[in-house]
Amino acid sequence: MNKSRINKILIVALTLIWSFVGYSFFWPKSIAETPLQNTEMALETTVKTKAKDQFVLQPLDRDPFLNARTKPRKKIESIPKDRPKSSPKNTKTIWPNIAYFGFVKSNNQSAPLVLLKIDNRLKRLRQGERFEEILIKKVYRDSIQIQFGNESKVYAKN
Repeated sequence: MNKSRINKILIVALTLIWSFVGYSFFWPKSIAETPLQNTEMALETTVKTKAKDQFVLQPLDRDPFLNARTKPRKKIESIPKDRPKSSPKNTKTIWPNIAYFGFVKSNNQSAPLVLLKIDNRLKRLRQGERFEEILIKKVYRDSIQIQFGNESKVYAKN
């Protein structure tokens, strides 16, 4: 086949396809989709539906995304209020991971600078400074005294 014959066949096919698309787009598919001819009937139906509609929604028993049935969940009963509360003395404070690497004392600063690793973060703090809930109380050559909440601990130099 030569090129002119193939081009003519393709042009005819393209025209048929586009005419089918245009026909389905511009002309309605059925009579039921045409608008109402009688405007009085249309007004009556809109006036009747002005009243508030009430719906009762039922829980779904099928998951629309997984296309599977779901089991209804049981209601969880509330916890009674006369349950004894735990005292704050019984709870133990959870300390963060702290490592002490030493200190630097300079001539112009009165408080030494301490190098600490708190929860895998390196921090430089001075004696008396606070980081989150950690307070540096005392600094020694080989150890450090730290207060966390109401408790205090002594950490040795690594």
